[in-house]
Amino acid sequence: MMKRVLVVGTLLLLIIAGLILIQPKKEQAKEGDTFYKINTSENIKYAFPSRPFDSTVTLESVGWHKGKFTAIISTKLYNENEYSSAFKFFSPTIHYKNKKYILMDKIWVSGALEGYKNSISTYAITSKNPSVPEGEWPDKITMNGVEFKLPPKPTKVASIPTFKPLVKKTSDLKSEIKLGEKIYKISAFDFTSKGGSVSLNVNVSGEGLKENRTFLLKDEHDRIYSFKRSTLPIDYQQGDNHAELELNQPISNDATHLEFVVADAEFVQSFLYKVKDEKSTILYEK
Repeated sequence: MMKRVLVVGTLLLLIIAGLILIQPKKEQAKEGDTFYKINTSENIKYAFPSRPFDSTVTLESVGWHKGKFTAIISTKLYNENEYSSAFKFFSPTIHYKNKKYILMDKIWVSGALEGYKNSISTYAITSKNPSVPEGEWPDKITMNGVEFKLPPKPTKVASIPTFKPLVKKTSDLKSEIKLGEKIYKISAFDFTSKGGSVSLNVNVSGEGLKENRTFLLKDEHDRIYSFKRSTLPIDYQQGDNHAELELNQPISNDATHLEFVVADAEFVQSFLYKVKDEKSTILYEK
């Protein structure tokens, strides 16, 4: 009897052990699916094209995207009364085991890279070729020769930062702005995952048929969104002038307040304008 009990007990233990072995294992999160929060900021001068801008650059997080080392960077440009139409972004240099890798390929951008009155932009940037192997940690990261202090490799990981576009459309707007001899009326907008457009009518009733005006969108996070230069109105006729302004970039989905800005911008030098006056109107509120 005792033998039979021992045999049955042994069989039960073997069955339980077998069931444990064939249980599906929980899938481990891959290194490439997560980022590490850094949040280190440095003040950097940006000297392109020839006018230096003071800026605060924040290395928000780093990680791996499709096996390639990637950084999330935000930049605030201090140009209080100016607009620069040149793209401004920093390419981090990654130092790893006596080698240097420059990140130059942008994955996504939140906010225009142009600078307008202390605007902010954020972007994810990576390299064309693999650099730091997944799971390893760079020796240091520099931008424009300035080193961003890295902590020891953190154990806590964060979700991969992503960009979500605002997709919204309306055709019954009655917003308008008067600046100089012109009245700017916005009748519609169509925000898409690629950018979109704003329908603008400009009424001219006096002098100034040709003026240097800058058109932008601005959200509550101090991000700006610019329009393709080929779609901007330059020459006007007396009376009504219609234009479909096409956005260079999509609007970020976390924007809850958007203003349409018209600025009287005086040319200073290549890609740089002095803002003499500006008017704005609410275009979108969530």
